[in-house]
Amino acid sequence: MAGAVTQPEYAARPGVAGGAGVTRRILSPHDQLPRAPLDGWVRRLRDALARIPAPGAPTRGDVGRLAVCASHAALVQVHAGRPDAARRTCLAALDSIAREARPGREELAVHAIQPWITLGRLDGLAGRVSEALARFLAMLEGGRRGTLAMAGVTVAGERLAADGTGMGELERLATNVAVLDGLKVLLSNGRDDAVEHYLGACRIAPGDPLATVAAEGRCVALAGRGHFREASRVAAAAADGAGEWNRAVLVFRAAEARLTADAWDHAARRSLERLGEVLGDVALDRCASVSALALTARAAALLRELGMDGAALARIALAGAGALGDEVLEMGCLEVLAESGARLDDGEPAADCLAARRATTRYERLRPPGTPARPFPGLDDLAAEIGEALAGS
Repeated sequence: MAGAVTQPEYAARPGVAGGAGVTRRILSPHDQLPRAPLDGWVRRLRDALARIPAPGAPTRGDVGRLAVCASHAALVQVHAGRPDAARRTCLAALDSIAREARPGREELAVHAIQPWITLGRLDGLAGRVSEALARFLAMLEGGRRGTLAMAGVTVAGERLAADGTGMGELERLATNVAVLDGLKVLLSNGRDDAVEHYLGACRIAPGDPLATVAAEGRCVALAGRGHFREASRVAAAAADGAGEWNRAVLVFRAAEARLTADAWDHAARRSLERLGEVLGDVALDRCASVSALALTARAAALLRELGMDGAALARIALAGAGALGDEVLEMGCLEVLAESGARLDDGEPAADCLAARRATTRYERLRPPGTPARPFPGLDDLAAEIGEALAGS
């Protein structure tokens, strides 16, 4: 499988219950594309699309490149607040791939996986929880059998071995998607009561690295139901046997749950000290990934909420987000610094920089409430070009 799986940001839906201090997103390490400024992202996609030959007899490589462009275009549409357009892009991509994955070219069916996953994520973002979970669990069962059936396209693990993707990797991808995306859908929609049952359906094997992701999901769900001390206990117990960055996530979750419970006894303070030790040891080394930066930024916010100095961690995360070109993370770090009254390295107040960025961002979730979206002709053109290319492939 190629590269990181594209995905939208799952934030809590309006009205979702849960402790005010609990972050309702998965912070455990996983692949995620940096959320680049959308204008530049659209330009790069249009340039890439222009380099794909005109419809006619597309090569295997052309089909793959077009599928990648379509997946990224759908992601940009989601971020810009156009989920219906993103759904149309995914469905068009599936139709195009179904036409191309004919006998003798069956390996092209692998390109259907990304738009199929994205459709499940769009269901989750729209609050269609049952539909999203059914899609992910069906994918999981298919991956374990070695065959994925998606909208008229079949991906068979044994036929992908020549590309380095066999039965085992197909199952691994399906399991990762089912656990990670299923938890994101449940938590962002406030379905904390369903988390334990869903994880049981996923049947995570003992010793599987996803067990720590499951522990994080359980912790968030328990906190969302008001069981803060139990949430802290689950996270702390799982942290003891986890690898360094998973351990950092779980130590953070234990401290976060106790903060939300307003239960800052000796054990809670020790959790916070452990959090600082872990992040101090590994944050700078691991800030090349979106998930590591997201944890560092949220830890900085937690320290600020405690009246402690979170600015140092926020600056580490801000620098890393800038290097990755992740606009969402950058603005999250700026918010922490702004609330601390901090200035940036060039002397500009963080609050001023944050206000200017909010006024110009194209990310729907980052705009001030009630602010209408600005016209986005580049995205309109990209949608038309993608649609034409998919229809003619």
